[in-house]
Amino acid sequence: MNVEKRKKIFVGWALAHAVTLSLFFGCAQKIQKPLPVCPGKNTATEALAALQAQSENMVPIFTRGTCKLLYDPNEPKQNFNIKVLLIKPPFELYLQADTGIISKAVVIGSNENEFWLAVRPNEIDSYWWGLWSEQNSGDAKGILINPRTLLESLGIAEINTTAEWSLSKENGYDILTKKIQGITVKKLHIYCCDYTVRTIEYFDNDGKPVAIAELDDYTQVTENFSIPASIEIYLPLEIGQRPLSNGVNPTISSENREDQFNIKFNLTPIRQAKEKEKNFAIVRDDDPQGFKHIYKVINGQWYEQ
Repeated sequence: MNVEKRKKIFVGWALAHAVTLSLFFGCAQKIQKPLPVCPGKNTATEALAALQAQSENMVPIFTRGTCKLLYDPNEPKQNFNIKVLLIKPPFELYLQADTGIISKAVVIGSNENEFWLAVRPNEIDSYWWGLWSEQNSGDAKGILINPRTLLESLGIAEINTTAEWSLSKENGYDILTKKIQGITVKKLHIYCCDYTVRTIEYFDNDGKPVAIAELDDYTQVTENFSIPASIEIYLPLEIGQRPLSNGVNPTISSENREDQFNIKFNLTPIRQAKEKEKNFAIVRDDDPQGFKHIYKVINGQWYEQ
């Protein structure tokens, strides 16, 4: 066998071997170890009581981190540094995220009476605000990042035990479904082994899916309370049954997620707030300036001012 022929055989073997290894390791990376399965609660009342007890254990929290925003699927994700995320249960939240050139590029705020969202990059450049009493809790449409969704993702939303709730089970999860006049408006997927909420699905007043939040990497803040260090919120979504990364089978599909709006928060370090931070007043600017669009929610509908 001449030298040239031996070279061709070796190159062919090397390429085949490389492809085999890449396929093996590529597939291996996608295989996730199944989560342990634990018994859940017996009734919706028991499940709601467990979530309520967790919420009552929450303390004021201060954290920083990063977030990535995909607004236009034809553009790369935008990266932001979270300078402040202050949570003062049960109502107050303030988040400020900057870019390298834009201060307060994203601001999310809420207090007992109202909420607001400011997003300054040119392709969005909008401000949303309203009274909680005017926003329909079952409708997450019309606002880019709903503060209610972020509040619930952080574990400080009020659990309305008087609503119509039902309990079902799937793949080691308790699924709490909330209905209003027979229409599904929310689903909570709770991992039974630690009873933390891993996915929240939102539906509009017609029962159509409008948003989903995935929660992961829970971090212990106190002995009795933890919050997710990873939060991803995305919309609009399509109906489907494709499992998410945490094994949940949601009504809303994660297929083609890269073509959908999404924002992902990575929070670190997470700690209890200090006295100075606890005393920080979270109030809305009554006269926001410099935005191309300003929207206000009135009776559950968004109107441009």
